[in-house]
Parts: sequence; structure tokens; C-alpha cells
Amino acid sequence: MSLQSTHHPRIDLPGCKSASARALILASCASGRSSLSGLSNSEDTRHLAAALSTLGAGIHPDLESGFDSSSAVSGEIEIEGMSGPPIGGELMVDAGEAATNLRLLVALASISPGGFGVCGSPGLMGRPHSPLLDFLVDMGQSIEVGEHIKVGPWALPGGDWLCPAGASSQFHSGLALAAVCRSAGEEVRLHLPPDLPSPGYFELTIDTILDFCGERSAAVVGDYVLLRPGPPQPCKWECPADASAASFFLVRAILEQRPVSFARPWSPSHPEACFATWLLEQGLLCEESAGQFDVGERSIDAANVTSSSATSLEFNVDACPDVAPALAVLAAHLPSGVVISGVGRLRFKESDRFSGISRLATRLGAEVGEPTSGSLLIKPTATGSRQQAFVTDGDHRLAMAAAVAGLEVDDRACVAKSFPGFWQELLK
Repeated sequence: MSLQSTHHPRIDLPGCKSASARALILASCASGRSSLSGLSNSEDTRHLAAALSTLGAGIHPDLESGFDSSSAVSGEIEIEGMSGPPIGGELMVDAGEAATNLRLLVALASISPGGFGVCGSPGLMGRPHSPLLDFLVDMGQSIEVGEHIKVGPWALPGGDWLCPAGASSQFHSGLALAAVCRSAGEEVRLHLPPDLPSPGYFELTIDTILDFCGERSAAVVGDYVLLRPGPPQPCKWECPADASAASFFLVRAILEQRPVSFARPWSPSHPEACFATWLLEQGLLCEESAGQFDVGERSIDAANVTSSSATSLEFNVDACPDVAPALAVLAAHLPSGVVISGVGRLRFKESDRFSGISRLATRLGAEVGEPTSGSLLIKPTATGSRQQAFVTDGDHRLAMAAAVAGLEVDDRACVAKSFPGFWQELLK
């Protein structure tokens, strides 16, 4: 297919925030010095690195020189590990606004001989964490919950760990990381619920564990995952690009009918990578070469959207919730519209993202309905209002989605939570 535009932006994506968090935990508990490159330069990653430094990991260079907020990708970070879990004690570490940070750190505290406390923003502390905390209490751990979470001085033993059903996969990932970061003890048999949400993120955790701990460290045995104690080994590790960040620029390419390429690849196993695959399958994009996408054959001309009778496309975001805002923008411009299912737990993100994407689509002139519980049908009907800045509720993904759609936003700074260089890349 011939290119629709001579302008061909090349986007520098940040490192994957989820993979960065897992690698930082493993490297900090390793028995030696690890070298990590291409990490996310997000505020969430900075908070986690600072917390691990407080707990005893030696991170070099310091955060300011190692995590350059003016670029999309951080430089190389070296971490001198603690040869096992942190000793802990009367320490309090700050998770910032990141649920991933809090849940991974609380799990890490559960294997710390001295325990430690974890705090975060009011919004973060108000999010649901009880499945993980209840599990730890049932295992015998002492937990105090108030303005912060204090994990008592008792290291969780090995054996059978029965994960709570219906809980965030972050809880299960935290427990898997804790199991292999122990320096000794009995193997852990981590029993996962059959309805594990966002299983791709747990698979990402296991992949990163294998990178740092070797192929014998984790194995699926029947209905559980067998996890052997470490500590992790020092590793030279390179972070893949963030597939969820790519979703905004893929949608922009479709809306503006111009090609786009990416400076480095994301992992095809990343949960959000399925969005790019779906766009290709629907004919909205075609891949000219690795990392280079051109517009596809399906029209997004909204001139006759009110008379369109095309069957709506469908996409389930349960396994990849972070693409929902970008998908909502696309749906608001696609004549057939899109039924977005699996959206129920978007209410418990940095904001009520379920309501947020509904408001965003409405601002763009789309009709928004709920054909079934936990799903949204977004379909363009008329020209939306672009007179006032879109209210993001401090949600970084809503802000980026609105910006891709051409709206001004009320809080440009909030994108630093995951993608500090977003506005610079958007100018390309």
C-alpha cells in the first residue's frame, strides 16, 4: 500500500513500566550487581527505585542522572542487590500513586525479617488492596492498615500459597516475586484462581523471574506454579518498549491517515500488544516492516456515520485494560463503532476510567451505550464539543487519549506518571 502522507513520525516509546517494576524488585534482591537498560522513566518507576534504595539496594547512578525525564527512555542503571529480601525494620517507603508499586512492595515486606511500612497517595491508599492483605493475614502475617500499611517482622514461609480469587493480577505477581526473592526456605506452590484477571501480566512476571533466576526457578505443575527460593542472580537486562504507550500513536496514525514507526520494539507477549494485532486484523493498519505501520484499507471517514449500518467491531479489554482510553477515541471516529467489553474494573484505576472514557467519547460526538453489563458501545453520531479542556481527573491515560483526539486537557502534567516524554513525542 502506498503511504498516505510523506510525514512519517518515528516515536521513542518509554520502557515498559510493568516490566521495569518487576526487574527492579529482582535486581534489588539479587546476589550481585545487575545492569538494567531502557527502563521506564515514569514517576511510578522513580518512586519504586527510591523505595528499593531506602530498603538497602545500591542504585547507581542516582535517580536524577539515571532517569532523565526529558527523554523517552532512561539510561543504564546498575543495582547492587541485597542478596535476598531487605532486612527491613522501622522503615517507611513511598509507593507514590502506583498500585503496582504498593502491591509488589507489600508482598516484598511479607518476606522481610523485620517487615516495613508502605505508604502512598490518598487515592492509591483508597484503592482495593484487601485481597492481598487478607491473604497475608490468613498466612499468619501481622498487618496494620491506616494511612499506610505496616507489615510486621515475620517472614512468610514457603509451602502452599492459595491466591485470592477475583483479585488483581498484581497481587499474584507480587507473591511470585516474593517467593523467588527469598534467600532460602521451602519451595512455594502458588495456586492461582481459574479466573485470573489480566493473565498476561502474570506471565510477564514469570518471564522476568526466569531472566533473573534461571529456568529452574519457576514451573507450572498441575494447578499451581512451583517457585524456588533464590536469591535472584545478577543480570544484564534490557527493558522492552511499552506496548500500552504505543496504542495512542497507533490510533493517531489511523485518525490522521498517516504512517508511524517506533524506535524500538515492544514484547509481543505484553498484554497490550494484542491491540496492535487487532488493528492489523481489522484492516485499520498494515505493517510495512518491523515497527513501521501504515494506514489500512478500512475507512474511518465519518462523513456519513449517521447512515452507517455496519456491524460494530468488538474488543475485550479485560486482559489489556490500559488500551481502553485509546480504543474509545478510535471507536468515536469509526463509522461502525466498537463494543468494548470487559470494562467493569476500569472503575478502580487512577480514576473511574469507565466513566472517564464515556465522557471522552461523548465529548468527541459519540453515542455511548451499555448493551450488556460490563460493556460499552461507542459509535460516532455528530460533531462533539472541543471548546473547553477535557477534565482528566488526573488520569494519565485519559489525558493522552484526549490529546491524541485533538482535545486540550486540564492537567498536562499527569502524563508523567507513565510517559513523561509524551508531549514531546506528540509533536512529531
